[in-house]
Amino acid sequence: MEDDDESEDEDGVTMENLQKSISNVRGKINIIKQRSLLKARRRANSKIKNLEDFTADLKSKGIDVNEASLATRAKTRRTIGSLEAGQQVREKAVLGGSDDSDDDDR
Repeated sequence: MEDDDESEDEDGVTMENLQKSISNVRGKINIIKQRSLLKARRRANSKIKNLEDFTADLKSKGIDVNEASLATRAKTRRTIGSLEAGQQVREKAVLGGSDDSDDDDR
């Protein structure tokens, strides 16, 4: 046993130094793995499907599909502004009028 301790000291490397370097290396490996996972998740997957495949898949699930309306919906591009405008119209319809009338009562 004394020979083992002396050989470690001769090289200038102790067991404590080895343990620290192993933990550093394991930490670096974990960082590399996490970066790899994040990079894989950052890639965008194309969600464009063939219309016939999409309707066949929905029909196999038991959902009635109106193919004409689905085809037009897939072709119309929506912007954030148009979505927000639609949301405001729905809010006014649910609330039963405009929100501006509440401010005038003060």
